[in-house]
Amino acid sequence: MLVIARDTNHASQLLDLIQSNEFAEGYYKDQVIQVDSSKTGVQENEMVERLLEVEHPDEPTEIVIYVNMLKEGWDVTNLYTILLLRATDSEILIK
Repeated sequence: MLVIARDTNHASQLLDLIQSNEFAEGYYKDQVIQVDSSKTGVQENEMVERLLEVEHPDEPTEIVIYVNMLKEGWDVTNLYTILLLRATDSEILIK
């Protein structure tokens, strides 16, 4: 699932919620990554590495939460659902 957040604060709140035991009884605790400009250094490197490996069978990521970082050319075949949680005027995103 690709979750499109409003901003980095919203993305962090979503990450905390999805990783909590209250959300799906903690099932997604280690299966979600946040992709945005708030990460630097080691955190940024880990984020990029996990994002690039999201299609690899051994990569546990099932949910990608992102804020304005993924542009044209990012093509992942195993993220089947897009959850748009921000306002948009883009016809492509809402069709």
